[in-house]
Amino acid sequence: MQTYPITTIDPDNTAYVASITTSSQASTVIATGSGIIRISTQGNHCHVSFGSAPTASVTTSFFIPTNSVEFFAFKSGEKVAFIGNSTAGSISIIAVD
Repeated sequence: MQTYPITTIDPDNTAYVASITTSSQASTVIATGSGIIRISTQGNHCHVSFGSAPTASVTTSFFIPTNSVEFFAFKSGEKVAFIGNSTAGSISIIAVD
């Protein structure tokens, strides 16, 4: 029988949680050992971008639907920028190890 490693949410990390607004906001620096982050939205969709000083745009950044969970390949030490088209909802970002 072959076994596979399971990737888990790192219990030492705290999720970055913020309200989604109509202005681009950037998270704090996110460190991940696996190179994967988990982003979830609640109450509103948003657009995200990644980088050392990212800015999100409602016209050009990646779209995450309302009340969804997405996993992304991510370069440790960078930030996530996010923006919505209204001031409702929240976003949660956490490193996966």
